[in-house]
Amino acid sequence: MQRTHPKAGLFVVALLACLIASGCSSSPRHGITIHDSPRGSVYLEQIPDMSFQATHPITLEAWIIARALRGIQVRDDRNTLQAFLSSRPEAVRAFSDQESDFLAPIISTALAKASPDQRIGFRINQAASPPDRKKEGAAHGPSGPAQALVSEEVTSGVLLAYGRSLQIHLTRFRSGIQPRSMIDGPNRHYVDQTGLTGRKLEFLPEEAQRPETFRVGETEFPALVIDYELLAKLPEPPAAPAPVLPAPARPDQPPAPAAATVEEVEALKKELQEIKRQLQEQQSKEARPKQKGKSSPAH
Repeated sequence: MQRTHPKAGLFVVALLACLIASGCSSSPRHGITIHDSPRGSVYLEQIPDMSFQATHPITLEAWIIARALRGIQVRDDRNTLQAFLSSRPEAVRAFSDQESDFLAPIISTALAKASPDQRIGFRINQAASPPDRKKEGAAHGPSGPAQALVSEEVTSGVLLAYGRSLQIHLTRFRSGIQPRSMIDGPNRHYVDQTGLTGRKLEFLPEEAQRPETFRVGETEFPALVIDYELLAKLPEPPAAPAPVLPAPARPDQPPAPAAATVEEVEALKKELQEIKRQLQEQQSKEARPKQKGKSSPAH
């Protein structure tokens, strides 16, 4: 029986390791950053559900993506007092025009670079609304400036193209970042870190939203399935009308007189009556001398 040299065994092990490493390196890279800045980030990540493949890479124009982001609405669907007082709580936009215009071209680039087993992750940093001073003063924890409690809010999500659908998941919605002192202190709050509990997503225009049956992959986070081809054909919604302001008065045009009050009208009537009385008296005085100087006719 021929014995194998120990070095030959080591060579085979090294060769197998090299082949495995080569095979791994040929697969698509994961966690590829497309853009990262203080304002926000866009990156590629692995699709956790391997039962389907996305339609990537794909060329999707930035204006279509921006319109899709602008159409995302978040509605509070919790059973709160506001829900009892109002038949339907008001929905708010997930992204402003400026935020949509910032993310859209970067997401368009990411879709063109993504492979079928990758999806696009995104994150936008938003200025936090200052907390209520009354609520802050009623707390038993450490007090301080409003900006020290919440510095910023984050909205994040993932999206992918599948067929002619653009599927958008939100993983966080205007979720504030709390300092460690607030979490560990006596005034600790156990808040929803995602900001999505009790909220649902809607899309405008409604014609471009596809039903839930078109959704693929995980169902952990709320998602919207948008027909991007139909969205591109639908007309843009009309802009909100600007408030009508009164036209400024021209320098050569006298200002319009103010409306007279009831008291002013009554005073004006009395003044006219007094002037009329004085004129009648004056006319009577002028008529008397003429009557006295009038001679009788000659016979």
